[in-house]
This record gives sequence, C-alpha cells and structure tokens, in this order.
Amino acid sequence: MDARRLQLKSGVVPVVEGVRRGPNIQLAAFSVAENGSLVYVPGPSSASTSSDIAFVDRTGAVERVRIPPGPYEYPRVSPDGKRLAFGTDDGKSANVWVYELAGLSVPRQLTLEGQNRLPLWSADSKRLAFQSDRQGDSAIYWQPVEGGAAERLTRSDPRTVHVPESWSPDGEHLLFDMIQDTNHSLWMLSLKDRKASPLADIRSRSPINSTFSPSGELIAYTTSELGGITSVFVRPFPITGDRWPVARGNSPIWSSDGKEVFFNTNPGRGLSTVSVTTQPSFSVGSPRLVEASGKLNLRGPLSVREVTMAPDGRFVGVAAGQQATDGAGAASQIQVVLNWYDELQRLVPTN
Repeated sequence: MDARRLQLKSGVVPVVEGVRRGPNIQLAAFSVAENGSLVYVPGPSSASTSSDIAFVDRTGAVERVRIPPGPYEYPRVSPDGKRLAFGTDDGKSANVWVYELAGLSVPRQLTLEGQNRLPLWSADSKRLAFQSDRQGDSAIYWQPVEGGAAERLTRSDPRTVHVPESWSPDGEHLLFDMIQDTNHSLWMLSLKDRKASPLADIRSRSPINSTFSPSGELIAYTTSELGGITSVFVRPFPITGDRWPVARGNSPIWSSDGKEVFFNTNPGRGLSTVSVTTQPSFSVGSPRLVEASGKLNLRGPLSVREVTMAPDGRFVGVAAGQQATDGAGAASQIQVVLNWYDELQRLVPTN
C-alpha cells in the first residue's frame, strides 16, 4: 500500500498462515518490530473448532440445527423464521451460508468472493447484509438470498472496519459500528439515498452491538464511555436528547415483543434480562439471570454479538462447550521470525 496516500496498490496477499485470532474479529496475536522481526502466536482462529448451532428456550430445552458440526459463528434467523444464516471461518476462508430451517435441503454457500462475515437479515428476509473485504476494504455489502450479485452499501478506508449491526423494522436504515484502531462509533446508513452518517455521537472502546427494538422506536447499544465499564443504554429513534441506562453489560438483545432487554454480563454464565416499560415513561426492572442461555457460547465485551433471539422467542447461537471463550485454550508457544521483511519482500515485491 501507499503509506503516504493510504491507498491500496494491489490485491490481498496472505503472508503468514495459522495466526491465532481472538474472540473479536479485529484481534490477532501478532506484532512486527521496526527491525523486521515478526512475533506471533500460532494456532487457528477462535472460530475454527467444530461446533453446533442450537436453539435454546427459556426452560433450557436445546434443539440443535440438523447440520454437521463445523466452524460456525454468528447464526441469525430470518425475520420470517424460515431461514438461518451463519458464518464459517476455518482460519483460511470465511463465508456466509443460508440454511432452510424446514430441513429439506443442505446449507447453501451465499458468498464466493473474499472474506465474508457477520450476516444480517434485511427486514423483509429477502437479503443478507455482511462484512466483506472483496474489494480491499472491510465494508458492508448485501446480496439477495435467492441468488444474484452482491452490492456494496458502505465504503471504508484502509484503517477502518465496518460491522453491520441492525436493520430498522421498516428496512430503511442500517446501523453499523465503524471501528478505527480500538475506537468504535455508531453510524447509520439511509437506504433511500445510500448516505451514511454518525448517529448521536455514540462512541465506545468496545463493540457497540446496537439493535433496533421490534417497533423500531428504540435503539439499545453498548458503550464503555462511563469510566471504561461497558454499559447498555437505550435511546429513542429518531434520536432525541433522551438516553436511558439499562444495566452494566454488553451485547443487548430485544425480546420478540419488545418488553425485555437481554444482555451479557458474565461470560460463561449466560445472559441477564430486565423488563422494559415505555409508558408513561421509559423504565427498567431489576436484572435477572437467564440460566437457560448458559447453554450457548457467550464471550466478553470485546466480541461482536454472538447470541440473538429468533422470532419464536428462542435464543440462537453456537452450542456451549465447543468453542474457545476469552482466555481459554492458551497457546503453548510464541513464534519469532527474524528478518521477516526479507520474506515479505519475496511474497509481495515492491517497486
């Protein structure tokens, strides 16, 4: 790349295989020194172990999706309840897949170009938005589920990553997290004019994981602006000056009826929930632990939302105990490569 102009000069070229990646898709265990030495932790990405996708109801009953175990991540059920979208990442390639929940067909790979992650259903269940690097930047695209070309929705620079988070129920607005270094800010894309702009100056040092309420009148999100502690807030939409604290935690999820907000407080213990009342004014109840959700993988505040709620009121995610959590599965060695710039010059010749 041209370091002065911050412009890419060629396509993406793999230079090191098998670098361990953590629960946040932006975190990888490597560093390069100015003298050309490379240090990294070898291993697969945290998503590359085989796992099952499962539905869990409030009583703890588990229903595993009838597909073979695989390196699954970020499963999402379509608003009409008929399809499941999920990502796969084996450490070398990442793609988005679609599965008919009726179980009459096998999963179908939707994306065929670049690295593609974080599927997000459109409000009408006809398209999937996702993050892709197919044109050199980590931007957001969407694609018809029944087939057709992917269309770019956002454009990022080489230092910026876009993470799709939530569609408004009317399908007119897309919330996404813009990440630059370790700084997160909430942005909104208007589908009508294809223009993106920051939303209410919402910022954080961890993923924002914003989500529209089922009515589209409220937005729940995570921020770490209060002394570095991740907390869940709710704001009205369209945005006004009102802002209501919900609880300490992250990755909020609205219940299907909009009367509860679930959030992750303790990785490994499951979700907590608070009741929500909007009339005559906004108020929340006391947090309660949802024991049943402990049967799905939940990681810490540095992770993109892993568990969501299906239209039928069940939680959907990756079954617990099959995927590494924060700090789990530590590697036994650190790999050091001296004079790595010589190898880099061979792999990516420059003028």
